[in-house]
Amino acid sequence: MKTTAGIAVLRTVPSPGTQACGLAWDGEAFWYFDLKVKTLFRVAMDGKVIKTLVIGCGCCDTAFDGRNIWQAEPDQRMIMVIDPETGKVVRKLQTPDKTSGLCTDGTNWYRGSWTRREIIRFDPRTGDELASAPTGAATSGMAWDGSHIWHGGEIKGKNFLFKVDRHEGEVARYATNFTICGLTFDGESLWAADGDRNLFVQIQPE
Repeated sequence: MKTTAGIAVLRTVPSPGTQACGLAWDGEAFWYFDLKVKTLFRVAMDGKVIKTLVIGCGCCDTAFDGRNIWQAEPDQRMIMVIDPETGKVVRKLQTPDKTSGLCTDGTNWYRGSWTRREIIRFDPRTGDELASAPTGAATSGMAWDGSHIWHGGEIKGKNFLFKVDRHEGEVARYATNFTICGLTFDGESLWAADGDRNLFVQIQPE
């Protein structure tokens, strides 16, 4: 594991809410969860709100599987699968501990454990744990970029972006000057939900 200088900010987009807790990319727009109003927003690249879905419960991190939205609900130790057209919960998965990050590589599903500081591969049908790898902090947003998992996290009051090998664990960390409260990959770049300034931030590890 190595600590590097930090990350470069390439672009910022205003977010519609004030308490970010999840960010996903559906191929055309962002899905953003705001904890204060317990609502999912579909947001265009220019920051325009396209759609809103009131979820009605506290969630922590958002993912998109090509069809449905996945939301982690740590307090109830649950993952919800949501229809983006109607906002209805299609199904629920129970988890043994609190989930604070979600992503998929297109085949496998991964979640971050808030208490164990691990990336866990799980069965998307049952929620059962299949394998795990250690990481340096409790996850705050997760994304898959085609080769590695990325997540935000805090260590002793300092914010970092973590790069994780899904089999071996953390391989690098990058200092950030903002709190990552959601993370996604648009096919070319990583985007973070900046929880301090209410922005979507296109980032590049240096």
